[in-house]
Amino acid sequence: MLMTPAASRAPQAPLPLSAAAEAPAAPTLPIETRYGRIEVSCDAIIGMPNGILGFAGHSSFALIDLPDGRLGQFRLLQSLQDPDLSFLVMPLDPGSGAIDRADLDEARRAAGAAAEDAAFLLIVTLRKEKDGIRVTANLRAPIVLDKARRIAGQYVLSNNRYSIRHALQQPAA
Repeated sequence: MLMTPAASRAPQAPLPLSAAAEAPAAPTLPIETRYGRIEVSCDAIIGMPNGILGFAGHSSFALIDLPDGRLGQFRLLQSLQDPDLSFLVMPLDPGSGAIDRADLDEARRAAGAAAEDAAFLLIVTLRKEKDGIRVTANLRAPIVLDKARRIAGQYVLSNNRYSIRHALQQPAA
C-alpha cells in the first residue's frame, strides 16, 4: 500500500514469500546487520542475481520485519554479504494506482514471474531536512519479487512519469 495523506496508519500484513500458508516453520539463520545479530527464517532469504542498482555485487538478501510496530508498513531488505548494506522497503499494493497495472505487468514479465507469484517492493529513503524527516519511495524502479522462486530484481520502468522521490506520509510518532 502506498501511503498518502489520507492513507491509514495501520500496519500491513507481512509480505509472504511463499504460497504455503500452513507450512511448518522454516529453520532460521543468524545474520549480522548494522543493527546487530538477527535470527532470520530461511524462507525470508531471496536471491537477487543482478542486485540492486549500484550494488550489483550483492545478490543474496533477507526480507526482515522491523521490530517497531509503528513502522509495520516497512521492511528491511538486508544484504547477506555485507552487514552494513540494507534498504528500507515497503510492499506496493498493485491495486493502489500508484503505478499503472500495465507498467507493473511489464516489470513482472521482464522478471519472468507469474502474475499470482509476483509482489512488488519500493525502496524507501529517509532524508533529514531543515523542517524534519522527508520519507520518499522510488516508484520508477520497483523491486519485482517472485514469491514462488524466491528471487527478485529491481526493474526500471520504461514509462518515465514515475518519480524516484515520491513523497510518503510520515509514520506516526
